[in-house]
Amino acid sequence: MKNNEQAPFPSNLLDEDVVRRILESGSPEEIDRLRAMGMDQETFDLYRHFAQLRKVTIEAQLREVAERTEQSPMASDEELSAGTYCEWIEPQARDAVFRLRRKGYGTVNSGFGIENRQTITFDAPYFTETAISDSLRAELTKEGVVIELKPSSISMFFNHPASLLEMKRAWNRIEEALPDLGTPAPPATSGLAIAFRETQSDPEFMRRIAEDMETKGYEEYLNDLGLTEGMLKNKRIVDIGAGTRMFAGHCVRMDITNDVFSVEPNNGTTYPNEERAMGSLWSKEEREKIDGHTIRGTRESLPFQNETMDLMLVHGAMPGTEASFEQETEKMQMEIDHTFAEIIRVLKSGGEARLFPFYTKEYHPYRTPWKEAIDQALDRLSKNSRCSIRIEPVHETYIEGISLPTEMTARIVISKK
Repeated sequence: MKNNEQAPFPSNLLDEDVVRRILESGSPEEIDRLRAMGMDQETFDLYRHFAQLRKVTIEAQLREVAERTEQSPMASDEELSAGTYCEWIEPQARDAVFRLRRKGYGTVNSGFGIENRQTITFDAPYFTETAISDSLRAELTKEGVVIELKPSSISMFFNHPASLLEMKRAWNRIEEALPDLGTPAPPATSGLAIAFRETQSDPEFMRRIAEDMETKGYEEYLNDLGLTEGMLKNKRIVDIGAGTRMFAGHCVRMDITNDVFSVEPNNGTTYPNEERAMGSLWSKEEREKIDGHTIRGTRESLPFQNETMDLMLVHGAMPGTEASFEQETEKMQMEIDHTFAEIIRVLKSGGEARLFPFYTKEYHPYRTPWKEAIDQALDRLSKNSRCSIRIEPVHETYIEGISLPTEMTARIVISKK
């Protein structure tokens, strides 16, 4: 089959679902009947590749959706606009779909079609004048990809057994070539999209999600930082990098302590959807306490006077991690050194700081210089006669989406004499 030809599909097999099932996992007799309808071996092998890849992709996608629904059911603003969780969008088109929506193209559906087709359909005829450039068409054709542009859809036909990664790269190149329309796409208006947003905004749903988020978040703090409720009772606590402030919220709601401060660079608005959910859980009095103890600040420059905190917590906001990604060694070291200096300054005598996660073994190359910088900072801190340092193992936990065993993860405990 030539690169600029679309493989023919038997016109007298009208039921796409039946054909797809045969291509995915049909019996030898079904396959023989399908091929007898006029499909040559090369075309059959190509279509079967895409049918089986689609099956595997959707099975993995369903697992992703189930995990998302169980672990993090609160939708982001972009998901609310699209009217679906990102996991419901097939992975090869997912990034392109959201970037297209940011550019102003309202998407309806995307992903595998019948045959060797990939398609994104839109809610309006955006492409009556806009076209894919001849140069991009020629590049993709040379790679065995034929573009079909209609007023309200873009399709690609792969004339070779492409992988999901190849499809993703092709979609990304098409998205990059399309002009920005200047305004993000309006919210999707399909029945499913409207129902999704209604569910997400339902007060009972919000409260149930908020309770689950807060309970899980609090339990993660206890497990990962090695805390008990008794260690928190009536203590003066600061949560550095507090995010949604669910830890402070739980402490206030459960009357564990009213004196817990949340420090965030942007004053607790990093996660607006989660914040809305938590707001449905807190009473007016509780919100006033939590908001009153939310302070704009950073790990390296804490907005507290000397020796004012009994307990200082860092959960998932370890110093220097962002700089280690960018390989900015000096910035990474500065953030680490300043953070530890601030912890010692703000801790009361007899107080403790607990930081998670620390890695006793490496699981990714970019962590090596970061771990070395932390080790060096702790070594310098250990020479301070007023400090003692412990590295404690942590039971199995999830970090950055990766399940790490106990022997790889730890917390740092700094005690001030």
